[in-house]
Amino acid sequence: MKITKFVKATAGGFLLLIMSLLSSAPGFAQGARFDVPFLKPLASGGVTPVSGLLTVCPGNGLVTTAASVTSNVATLTFGSSPITAGFVSGRNVFVFGFSGTDIYFNGTFAITGVTSSTVTYALTHANNSASTTGGAIQTPTASSGCSPTTTVYSDQLLSTPITQPFGTDPNGNAQFWASPGTYYVALSASGVNPIPFNVATIPLVPNANGTYTLGTISVTSISTATLSASGQITSTVSTGTAPFSIASTTVVPNLNAQLHNGLTAPASAILGLTDTQSPTNKTFDITSNVPPILYNTPSASTNASITATTMANVGASGGMYRISFYADQSALGSGCSTNTTINLGVVYRDPNSGSNHAETVGAVLTIVNNGTVGNVLTGGNAAASWVYGFRSKASNVVQYQTTYNIGTCTTGPSYTLWPILEQLN
Repeated sequence: MKITKFVKATAGGFLLLIMSLLSSAPGFAQGARFDVPFLKPLASGGVTPVSGLLTVCPGNGLVTTAASVTSNVATLTFGSSPITAGFVSGRNVFVFGFSGTDIYFNGTFAITGVTSSTVTYALTHANNSASTTGGAIQTPTASSGCSPTTTVYSDQLLSTPITQPFGTDPNGNAQFWASPGTYYVALSASGVNPIPFNVATIPLVPNANGTYTLGTISVTSISTATLSASGQITSTVSTGTAPFSIASTTVVPNLNAQLHNGLTAPASAILGLTDTQSPTNKTFDITSNVPPILYNTPSASTNASITATTMANVGASGGMYRISFYADQSALGSGCSTNTTINLGVVYRDPNSGSNHAETVGAVLTIVNNGTVGNVLTGGNAAASWVYGFRSKASNVVQYQTTYNIGTCTTGPSYTLWPILEQLN
């Protein structure tokens, strides 16, 4: 299709044919073609071509990062150098895109100063700083194009950039290819007033294949074979809806996720729930799978019976418990001609009982004559295990005790006991 636009000159009585847009046919791979014929009317009738040099500037111009007015001087600040972009003091700058209460920055002004990061111009306004951002384009003259320029191409694949400025043909036609978007097209030529400087919109080509650079767009859905992005992909979908729906089970290399199936990954290698590994430098927390230990205080070294010693107060719900003992000889007896024995016991109340039970745990411990210091009294016979499980009634105590039966001795041998009480449920 062709779109033609006429703009009446402010001086000289010319009518200038500014632009004609020719979009590429459906199915073109990359960009769209933009044709620009420049003509002016003759006094005798008809038109004649206008030759000149063409420049193309981006639709958003040189984007500002800040703007302010101080003492009737506006200062635009940029993230890249306006000097490198081609801005020159004394030329005109077209400022646009500021919104809300900042629109007073918009307009065409004479540049009064250019630095590596700022452009200044006269602006009558109270001192203020902008809360929005805009763009700036240096407008063309008869001998110099607009700035900053943007890359356009000589082919539809957008593989061969055109050096700017570039000329029209003898018939006043200029042509270039570009990605879909908004541009400013300027023609620098003598005998033309005003100098052409116009917005040109290159649309997406229907059913086209290829790569396009887009700004911010809003769509309901996209259906495509592949989707590539050089920036961040952001999802704002709320919790409860998966931001991705993936059919493939193929591994995605370099995918770094904070959670794995809702679980936080450790700082280094991940240990699976069912796989077999040989981990190193790992600390395992198995407290949730181990019965809590309610009591593990050793007795003092003694050569006498230990009276009932409270290990725990059973809570309101009662429960299942397990007591185990470890004992060794801590001092020799003297003058012993017969053995000394020790009985280990636990005192508790069964939930169905009205009185306490005193149960012997394991086999009788025997110290032969004077004994041997360090001899493990609870070792050696698995059948005589010194472990006992029981149920205890709520709001009652669990205690351990021993019965010490001294042999024929001047001084009985001493022992130390390590009782352990665990709550199983």
